[in-house]
Amino acid sequence: MRRGALPRAGLGVLAALAVLAPLGAREAGAAGDVPQGIPFVARLSSAGVAVSGAHDFELALYDRAIGGARVWSERHPGLVAGPDGLVFAELGTVTALDAAVFDGSRRFLEITVDGAVATSRIAIASVPYAIRAGVAADSEHLGGRSADELQARVHGACATGAIRAIDDDGNVACAVTTGPEGPIGPPGPIGATGPAGPQGATGATGPAGPPGAIGATGPAGPQGPEGPIGATGPAGPQGATGAPGAAGVSGYRRQISSLSFCPSATTCNKQLGCSSGTVVLSGGMELVNADEITKENVTIFESYPTGDTTWKLSLKNSGNVSVAYRLHLVCITAP
Repeated sequence: MRRGALPRAGLGVLAALAVLAPLGAREAGAAGDVPQGIPFVARLSSAGVAVSGAHDFELALYDRAIGGARVWSERHPGLVAGPDGLVFAELGTVTALDAAVFDGSRRFLEITVDGAVATSRIAIASVPYAIRAGVAADSEHLGGRSADELQARVHGACATGAIRAIDDDGNVACAVTTGPEGPIGPPGPIGATGPAGPQGATGATGPAGPPGAIGATGPAGPQGPEGPIGATGPAGPQGATGAPGAAGVSGYRRQISSLSFCPSATTCNKQLGCSSGTVVLSGGMELVNADEITKENVTIFESYPTGDTTWKLSLKNSGNVSVAYRLHLVCITAP
């Protein structure tokens, strides 16, 4: 059957843990003689019909039949079921099944096939606890202690009170017996002079000596920086009245355009003319209800008269919102 073609809801699993005889019996020797794997066999079926083909298995042990904590798991991807639906695996080949897993508490096996839990958890019988039995056998042979905690049989002997040490293999090392102290021998010849020692620390500074004679005057130094400006002096007397100037321009008039909008990221142009009988003197722009950020995004790059009576303005809106503006003109009576 093609892998993944079977709906998960219709997949049934009958499973068993097949334990070899040595797993339940402890022979003489090291704890490593106890097999650490558990053969597993299951039959896949859907609506009572055997299911064959490759399937992904995940097997996990919990400390409770429902809920609880997962204490062990391993994956077996691509296990192939035969025509009769039987599939075989050995648990413990991916993740070790040791005494920490089978510590004497009850264990329940959960089987997941192709990502879906295929059956309720299966209680583990006592036979797989042969793994734990292998550890228990070692404890009985060593009187409840590990081999590292015991001393090997002692070999050899020393005089009373003269044992200095006993190594891991039981070998005894005796202390050397010291005789009475002999007379002092004659002094030996004087040895060679040793190397010079390191320089000592610098001593404290002595008292200052008397002042020396005054030396000759040195050359003049460069000119210093200019000092600050002094206070303003008193005002002088008022001068004579000048001749009257020429008459200024009369008849000022301001022209204001209608409200315009310049979209974001756009260059906009606006032109306004003076009313009949007047000529343009100057022009400018007003941003309407614009905050400081909006003003910073608006640039005027053209503002000039296009004739005696008209003024043109070009602006660029670099912001991300439209801006409202008006064009203002100052017009005067035509001469």
